Amino acid sequence: MVLLTPVIRALSARYASPVDVVSMGAETSALLKGQQAVGDLCLVSRRQSPYWLSYTQRKLVRRLAARAVGPVWDCDATGKSASLLARAGIRDEMVALGSDYPRRDGEHHLDRWLRFVRATPAGCPEGDLAAMDAESPHASIDVAQPWRDDLDQWFLERGIAGRPLLLLHASRRRMPRRGRIVRGGGRPEAADRNWPAERWAKVVEMLRAREPGAMIVLTGSMIDREFNESILAASGHQQAVNAANDLPIRRLLALQERALGMISVDADSAWTAAAVGCPVLVLYGANDPKVHAPRGRLNAVETLSGRHEGVRSMLGIEIKEVQEAWDRLRQSCSEAGRPEGKQGSGLR
Repeated sequence: MVLLTPVIRALSARYASPVDVVSMGAETSALLKGQQAVGDLCLVSRRQSPYWLSYTQRKLVRRLAARAVGPVWDCDATGKSASLLARAGIRDEMVALGSDYPRRDGEHHLDRWLRFVRATPAGCPEGDLAAMDAESPHASIDVAQPWRDDLDQWFLERGIAGRPLLLLHASRRRMPRRGRIVRGGGRPEAADRNWPAERWAKVVEMLRAREPGAMIVLTGSMIDREFNESILAASGHQQAVNAANDLPIRRLLALQERALGMISVDADSAWTAAAVGCPVLVLYGANDPKVHAPRGRLNAVETLSGRHEGVRSMLGIEIKEVQEAWDRLRQSCSEAGRPEGKQGSGLR
């Protein structure tokens, strides 16, 4: 959804209207509700469920049928989405299909989606393409003041109010439905093997040395908590805190907006950081940074990748490279005059 924020802004500019968004999961509402260019949010709980057994699918069809006729960009372009659109009375000529615009070899994912939204469904007006092209092609999330207020309260509870912040996201694990843990998209090869905790501990020590007054916050979800603790055990807990499973999406966004910078594996956290203007250094495994690198409002992004056992892998990235890339990132932010995050006030 972060990746699609410039797409939403582009379509809104093209038709001078907010964009209604259909998606699955509560995270969409937490992320997009109240954002610029976003209109109605229509959420489906489980698209795999049969239509007549799904209240959210039936509710979606009623809402689509009641809205004014307009163009639709179907990013998923699956049989389920086509069925729901047909039930709502939306004709095929009103729909542009993402499947008609596959990603080209070496093309960045964001460039693919921006190319897709230039499509015009056969039965729809073209709109103002010049206005669409004038929109910045980067991900952007506006952090609301209540999110900052919640973060300030969290600082007080954690006892870290008033400290400069550095963020570290070290885990590539994610928790899909049914509780099954997947590492790095499920690929078995060395390309997706993460660093051991001892190597991440050296990154923590490097950050302490370069930013002696800052608090290092290790981010993540519930399943990352144990790994984060092993990193802190190897590096010492001083000047660092494990916040895994304590950062719902809005608090994470406010935290990233406030931070001096972040080091992250190739994960969602890298994109959210860039989207709120947090400088971020991203360490890549199997994925190619040219295709996957975050694009944010400040474009303050450094990427690293390496090779191990003949394949692209995080295991081929050395600590010295991380140090040098971090120094480049901080220097570029200093030269660009990026304001430092103001701790405790909720303001920037």
